[in-house]
Amino acid sequence: LLMLKWAEDATSEYINKEVVKGYTTGFLGTDEVLGETLILPESLVVIGANPGKGKTQLMIKMSTEIAMQYRNRFVDVYSLEMPSQQIIARMIGFATKNTRPKYYTDETWALVCHRIEQLKDTQLYICDKPVMSIERIKSNTRAKIAQGMRPAAIFVDYLTLLQMPKAERRDLSVGEVTKQCKQMAKEFGCIVVLLCQLSRANMQRINKRPIMSDLKDSGQIEADCDLVLFPYYDFLFNPDSDCGNFAEIIIGKNRHGGSETSYAKVINGVWLDCDQQEARIKLSA
Repeated sequence: LLMLKWAEDATSEYINKEVVKGYTTGFLGTDEVLGETLILPESLVVIGANPGKGKTQLMIKMSTEIAMQYRNRFVDVYSLEMPSQQIIARMIGFATKNTRPKYYTDETWALVCHRIEQLKDTQLYICDKPVMSIERIKSNTRAKIAQGMRPAAIFVDYLTLLQMPKAERRDLSVGEVTKQCKQMAKEFGCIVVLLCQLSRANMQRINKRPIMSDLKDSGQIEADCDLVLFPYYDFLFNPDSDCGNFAEIIIGKNRHGGSETSYAKVINGVWLDCDQQEARIKLSA
């Protein structure tokens, strides 16, 4: 039966020349690197960075874009650290390029109204309860599915703030959580995006760009995840950097495709799309 289902899908793709699209990262350059299938359903995605270095920005951009891409499906954001009002301010910030209303102009307020209109009919839900477990997230998701709702993505910010299952060692607890996140993605047919802190090992290197071994308790995380994204803005590490306002989105692992670096532009702390060629020239100079 599985072979028959595969043959039907392959035949349909061959005849129609259409590839089923997955889920966007929210950044055009990164989507181009991933290819036309984007992030496949049932994937576990990890976003890793040092504290205050861009991982929440990527999560917010990604979650809002997916919610707008799939308006008939729900997107859950579990923010265990940041209050929901700050999440909303950053969602608006992608349109205004600023998260501080005191600096808004009449033109900026028009952009705010347009952004609210874009998000108004989406099924985007934010939970900012400080205590949360994977079992509770599963229960919440099953309850929505029982009401006839379909999930697109579940975001968790971040791994070590979750209630950890009891184990002899912390790395075993972390491994159990990432395994359950992967199982959750498969059970619900959605993507699960898990934010992770780095171990600060990169802070001891001259080149501070993150690598897979920088993820705390990285062994099991690397085994379970399908895609790893590392946001990196050199100016935040080296104030004398000549990177300007260009930042990198490094693909540390991609089970289904390429692992090139793509680029974004940071304006007033907001991560935005940019011209990939311009950024590549600037950062390679």
